[in-house]
Amino acid sequence: MKKFLCLALCAAMLLALAVGVGAQEITSSTGSGNVEIQASYTAKSDNKADIEAGAEGTKVYYLTLNWEQTGSISYNAGKTTYSWNQKTLSYDGQESGKGWSVGSDAKIVISAVNRSNRDMDIACGNPVAVSGVTISGKYDHNAFTVASAAINGFDGIGKEQSGSATYVISGVSGDGWNGEGGIGTITVTITGK
Repeated sequence: MKKFLCLALCAAMLLALAVGVGAQEITSSTGSGNVEIQASYTAKSDNKADIEAGAEGTKVYYLTLNWEQTGSISYNAGKTTYSWNQKTLSYDGQESGKGWSVGSDAKIVISAVNRSNRDMDIACGNPVAVSGVTISGKYDHNAFTVASAAINGFDGIGKEQSGSATYVISGVSGDGWNGEGGIGTITVTITGK
């Protein structure tokens, strides 16, 4: 008997802990009852605060970097003209026409188009010329920030943002270029905020 009571008590306790157990007593020959269906509820949430705070995993970067060179830069390796020297009984050589020509509109325009949800900082370095060549000029500004494309926050469609810097080339000198490849490079450093 004790075993039976212990078993019944355990079953009653288990039923009391179970979710969705219910009962309704009907004491007549006809009737109706309502059976309740239970469910758990988790309130709606979003990650807007995380995005605004720049939480890990919420920053999306997408930047297109463009550059365009305009104007003319050319190098003439020159001409050597030989003439007979009757005193030394040998040919003497004389170089002419050697040097660089830089057009007044020679420049490099570096532009960036930002489709990210964060601002992007762009820093343009000074040109690094190939060995034996020097490139001179100046930027209108060598650093700029391109704003986030998420200009309407969470309530509207964003719009790509852009910015640019221009390096105006005033001169090129030196005899180290052999006509193969470019005469220098500009390093552009991009930093997402």
